[in-house]
Amino acid sequence: MPRFSVAEARRWGDQFVQFLRDTGREQESRRDTLRSIYAQEFRGRTDTRIPSFSCILYALKVTHRAQVHGESVHFKKEKRRVVVADQYRRPRTNAEMTAFASASGQQPGSAPRVPQRRAKKWAELIRGKHGVEIVSEHDKDNGNIRFPVVPGEPQTVTLVVQNHGAEAVTLRRCQLRQQCRELSFADEQGPMQGQSLLLHPGGTYSIQVRCLTTCNGYFHAVLLFEFTKEPDKPFSIGRHVAAIAESQLAKDLGPSAPFQPYQANPQRPVTVITEDGIPPDSSLKNELEREIPLGTYPYPKRLKDMILLRPNASTGSVSAAMRSLLEAPLQAGNYQQKFQLLLHLEEIQMEVDIRRYDMQDVPMVQDRGLLVLDVPGVAENRPSVLRGDHLFAHLSSERDHSPLVQYKGYVHSVELEKVKLGFSSKLQKKFVNNLKFDVTFTFRRLPLQVQHRAAALAMQRGLSSLLFPTASCHKSLFTGTFQPRWFDRKLQANEEQCRAVTHIVTGMSRPAPYLIFGPPGTGKTVTIVEAIKQV
Repeated sequence: MPRFSVAEARRWGDQFVQFLRDTGREQESRRDTLRSIYAQEFRGRTDTRIPSFSCILYALKVTHRAQVHGESVHFKKEKRRVVVADQYRRPRTNAEMTAFASASGQQPGSAPRVPQRRAKKWAELIRGKHGVEIVSEHDKDNGNIRFPVVPGEPQTVTLVVQNHGAEAVTLRRCQLRQQCRELSFADEQGPMQGQSLLLHPGGTYSIQVRCLTTCNGYFHAVLLFEFTKEPDKPFSIGRHVAAIAESQLAKDLGPSAPFQPYQANPQRPVTVITEDGIPPDSSLKNELEREIPLGTYPYPKRLKDMILLRPNASTGSVSAAMRSLLEAPLQAGNYQQKFQLLLHLEEIQMEVDIRRYDMQDVPMVQDRGLLVLDVPGVAENRPSVLRGDHLFAHLSSERDHSPLVQYKGYVHSVELEKVKLGFSSKLQKKFVNNLKFDVTFTFRRLPLQVQHRAAALAMQRGLSSLLFPTASCHKSLFTGTFQPRWFDRKLQANEEQCRAVTHIVTGMSRPAPYLIFGPPGTGKTVTIVEAIKQV
């Protein structure tokens, strides 16, 4: 009989507690009843050796996950330290910080210098200096001058250099940093050709910008004005000049509001206490018997870390092996490993994608013991929310608290864009209408689990010949003529559907699968249903 460490027994104990939650028996506290559930139901889910009930109960007790008083057992609420991760955020590793510090001449422990950003440089360049300003009737924000043009028609706009200072300045020249053949610049006294011009206080000087184009497009250039003023240092002022020629269709398809990029919430470790909610009646008990245990199939944590932090010296070999597996052609030898890796990667991406639907400062209202949440887009499955699913919500006013109490709400019904949720009585007691919540959505892992199990069983049950067939035997499983009793009598009038059902049931294509294809509405589903009924 193998002996289990406390850590191993605790892991099995945690799985047993989760099993109780999944089957709606989390509140069960009688020791004998729990022992019976463990022996008769939980142990039968796997063929591997697992610890005894006394062993896992001891492990849960010494790790402060359960309280045992004689014949009474109470499992403690789960407290988790959660670190939210996002594929768009890649924190620097210690090695990267050390390399950066070495390259910049700093000690590894000192704070690295932040390089001057392009935006700051541009803001300094367009700023007026010593009373000198560059203006135009087509001024936009941030040093941009934009004006519309019509293809085939020349358009001219004027840029004016103004000296509002108390002393004269010299305009040394106007220089194009970025040229465009559709744009031309002209002036009267030559700064565009490099000749200096003295601007007295209150003086102005005009430069004409002309655009002529034969097609729609965006034509732009950067114009740099260089000045001197004794005894100060020379200074420059820049402007970005753009002419825009667009069709009516482009105008109609233009944005209605400025683009607002997705902003992830500040990511910090938080201790979370979860208050379980009230699931709908139909989800409390699963009427179907599981002939084959369904595992959890979690993805390896190092896989997600490698994706977020990118491969480094410690994960380089693992990354190379993963890339090699993904690039290799699908075959019986790598069928299970390749599909399980793809499913792990899909789940990691789903965790990122579902965060796009999270909501902040949203109100809920009460309706017969349930809370109703408005979820825009739920009618189009954005996000996908079904009866029995769950989400998490916490009070918006407590989002910075630690520990953070979050409430698990089960979906009881979905009506248009309203979702009715069952939360714990603790939340119901403190609830008032239009109380604001932060809502975190989840996705159902059951389809992923079923696919993982299918990939594993395909190889364990020797289905290679079905998945990678080389030929069909073209022989019937029946010794005589197959004479079905049709469940759908309408099929009898369609020769192709009858032939398809006959070939499927008699196994004419085995070990290769029998393929049914056709345009929509030609009876593919009806044919498959009839074949299933015949089997």
